[in-house]
Amino acid sequence: YPQMGAKWGFDKAGAALLKASEETVRAKNDLSTMLKGDELDAFNQAVKDGTIDVTMAHDLAGIAQGEDQGVMWKLRPVMRAASFMFHHAEKFNRQATFIAAYRLAKEDAQKKGEKATQQQLYERAQRATYDGHFDYSASNRARIMQGNWQRVILLFKQTAPAEIYTLARNA
Repeated sequence: YPQMGAKWGFDKAGAALLKASEETVRAKNDLSTMLKGDELDAFNQAVKDGTIDVTMAHDLAGIAQGEDQGVMWKLRPVMRAASFMFHHAEKFNRQATFIAAYRLAKEDAQKKGEKATQQQLYERAQRATYDGHFDYSASNRARIMQGNWQRVILLFKQTAPAEIYTLARNA
């Protein structure tokens, strides 16, 4: 909300996030069932590239790259159950944020008379999603956090550096 509010106005961002959140609830946490046209295309692209479905909880569950197949197949059901609520909360937040940002970017471009392409609108929404929720993918981690045991031990330590960077950048 603060990132989107700073870019598009706090009233607009709040209204867009509220509307997208209500739609996500009605869609039972799967907006692809409600969206149409360019919004559905952008949403599907966000799912495909991981903007929406990348979560820290599923990384902990061993779904990320490099899991030890000999051990993880036994632990996967337990970890999937443990990560269920975290995954769905993260998925909900990212879906609502992404589609709200896409709509705000589209409205802003139209208001300015800009002929923004679908890809440009998508990139603006993706950027807003990552600015607000950060990128927890394995490739975006500090090198020290990328090893097998480091990935688990330092998993929830990714947020603090991202928040510090955001605060410093905004200052």
